[in-house]
Amino acid sequence: MSTHGPGGDPFHLASGEDALLQGLRGLTLSLHAMLADMPRNAAAAQQLRAILSNFDGLLAHAEPGTPRSDLHLGPRDLGVRLCRLAESVRGVGVPRLTLRQQGLGWAAAPRVEQFIGELLLRWLQPLAAQPRGGRLDLELWWLEPVLFLRATAAPARLQRAEAADCQTELAALGGHMRLGPPRAGRALLTLALPAEQAYRRG
Repeated sequence: MSTHGPGGDPFHLASGEDALLQGLRGLTLSLHAMLADMPRNAAAAQQLRAILSNFDGLLAHAEPGTPRSDLHLGPRDLGVRLCRLAESVRGVGVPRLTLRQQGLGWAAAPRVEQFIGELLLRWLQPLAAQPRGGRLDLELWWLEPVLFLRATAAPARLQRAEAADCQTELAALGGHMRLGPPRAGRALLTLALPAEQAYRRG
């Protein structure tokens, strides 16, 4: 990993420092995922949001940033593709999909599009315990440090994301996933993917 020292001269971080930054980034993603699970107006959520805002700024100074011009700006076409994918899956027991998007308009990287699309296909498959299909609610949050996905549905449906092949791909993307406890027959899954993996480059 390279960055710049005093006077703008480039230098390379030592391997130990690089490992430390990787660990701090992973911790930040975990905290962002926890924040996504908290009630938005809760005092603890507001405090954590303020802390993460400062922490993200510190990491941005410590790590080599990617100029905005290097990111592919455009429509959030991942949402369109996910809706079309859901429309292609028909039959008894298929849940009804609702999708919301918030934040920036960067396009997702192809590998991330494929990963999230495969997750959606798993979640759309009929569930014996829910013959009427129920509802699958997705939210995509296009944030500068991370791409967030929030999925709410029957717990058994979301548990399909815990399959070994999904976890292997998630680790390769440097992401973090958390499946919360069921409440009233539904559960919340949060997925955070770092910007350098999630967003398409120019």
